[in-house]
Amino acid sequence: MGATDFRALLLEAMDAKDGKASADISGPVADKIRGTINRPNARIHADIITVQQLRQEGCKRFEIRFTTPGTLLPTTDGKSRMLDMSMQMNMCRNGKPPRASSRY
Repeated sequence: MGATDFRALLLEAMDAKDGKASADISGPVADKIRGTINRPNARIHADIITVQQLRQEGCKRFEIRFTTPGTLLPTTDGKSRMLDMSMQMNMCRNGKPPRASSRY
């Protein structure tokens, strides 16, 4: 399996009526997460949610949430839970960040 094309996943969310897309991911991002949590065989899942339409035409803000369904990690209180981390980013239809599209 090749590396996940995050641009394609973000464009899927951009075009979806509900503003969402999701997939199990592979490649360098998944490998980095697996290495960080010391779980080389963990399933890494990404959910993309459109947070808002930006002022620049064709640009949106997304939240990308990574989880590890089926893989539990120990917590400091002695329990365990799956990884659940997220980040946000802005992207325009051309794959570039807002305002950068006119410079490239």
